[in-house]
Amino acid sequence: MQLVSNKKHEKKSYAMLPVAVAADAAYLMPLATTLRSIADNNEQSWPLQFFVLNDGIDCDARKQIESSLPDGAAVFQWIDIDLKPFQSFKTLPRISKMTFARLVLPFVLPIHIETIIYLDIDVLVLGSLTELSSVLLNDAPFAAVKDPLDLCIHDPSARNAGVPMVNKYFNAGMLLIQPFQWRKKYISERAIDYLTNYPQTPFADQDALNVAADGAWLELSNVWNFQGHRTTDIQKWQTLLKPHVIHFVTEQKPWKPQFPSAYAQLYDLYRGRTKFARKPSAIFADVVIGYICRMIKILRNSLSITRLCASFK
Repeated sequence: MQLVSNKKHEKKSYAMLPVAVAADAAYLMPLATTLRSIADNNEQSWPLQFFVLNDGIDCDARKQIESSLPDGAAVFQWIDIDLKPFQSFKTLPRISKMTFARLVLPFVLPIHIETIIYLDIDVLVLGSLTELSSVLLNDAPFAAVKDPLDLCIHDPSARNAGVPMVNKYFNAGMLLIQPFQWRKKYISERAIDYLTNYPQTPFADQDALNVAADGAWLELSNVWNFQGHRTTDIQKWQTLLKPHVIHFVTEQKPWKPQFPSAYAQLYDLYRGRTKFARKPSAIFADVVIGYICRMIKILRNSLSITRLCASFK
């Protein structure tokens, strides 16, 4: 790996691929937190190169995002995305239409970008991303990590709730993309065809991209897209198994007080270093909301048990 002198930080700089993310104005805090986690854990590669696909993020908000990172940590390129072509396609209620920005990414990047890391903004990067620079994609359009749904769609006894049957099913929250190969293999066009025919497919563009590639992608270790935050306690991580990228899939996000999370403190550590850190009043409000939600859950469970006991009388 080539080393480049970086006099400003008096450290060696290691080559890291550019990173693309996508967000709208409703997701500024998660966007800032994700980018801050990348910067904090990849200081040896400063300045990082970020491409932010966005819809409706104004100049003031962009300044907030950029100033959430240390001086000299990154160079930003903001790319406005027109979402009108995707308005007829459905997403889950918790998912923004910006999810479809993945489909246009290979067409809006500068032509000299040979490989790029795409990340959803409900992730934390906890390690160096430089290793991805040495991944040999050959003629694959992208590399990704299997989604737990892969087990469901290949298990006849499991319910996959309309998820398409493909050779192997990946999670699209982290992609290592070769734009040229993506365009050459018409990945976006095939995905849009699928969405047109199946606009209510449950996982939107993720389903469509799986159909478009149908297993012809490079599989990465799950350390690059760890999705076990609901079942794996952070305290049980072994040093060698610590994920580089943790992805908070489903609606159970660590910044939402209604969902108790072992990762809430870790998430707040990075959020607190941004311009979107919680104020004391917000922390107090989250504690109250969390307490109320726990009490409601306990009450519901109690009522369910009472009804169950009554049914046996």
